[in-house]
Amino acid sequence: MRILDVWRPNKRSGHCHNRTAGLKLLLGAMVLLLGATFGHSQWLESAVRLPDTLGPLNGPYCLAWDDSPAHQRLYIGGEGDSGGVIVAEAITCKRLARVSTGPVKALCFVAPHGKLYVARAGSDSIAIVDCATNHVVSTVHVASEAPALLYNCLNDHLH
Repeated sequence: MRILDVWRPNKRSGHCHNRTAGLKLLLGAMVLLLGATFGHSQWLESAVRLPDTLGPLNGPYCLAWDDSPAHQRLYIGGEGDSGGVIVAEAITCKRLARVSTGPVKALCFVAPHGKLYVARAGSDSIAIVDCATNHVVSTVHVASEAPALLYNCLNDHLH
């Protein structure tokens, strides 16, 4: 009977109304909206200081993540004149190393091999960085500049 009392039709306009129910609905919606907004919001925990010589970070392809439990690392590539890759601890954001690769177009970390592949901007080459030593161990020439890199774990190929 209580539900019928709340949603009874208005005899004048034929619409359902009840101010109390409408206010409760509005209040409930506001609580849900605020809870969703503030309950799962992101905030700045720490910052990685990047030198100006690293240059601009153009898009998400300039970031790579090593999520191994032993040492979580973040790789940040810059497209400046000297460019390069900054290696930082993912938890503390402490800078660990800088790898000289030249201007960076895209990064791809391949966990099974412990390698970081760096597509160089303005070049037809990909630098291969050994993540244990943070040094370039090899360079592979490709047909044209690679706009992005993707590792396919099913066939163990880099595309």
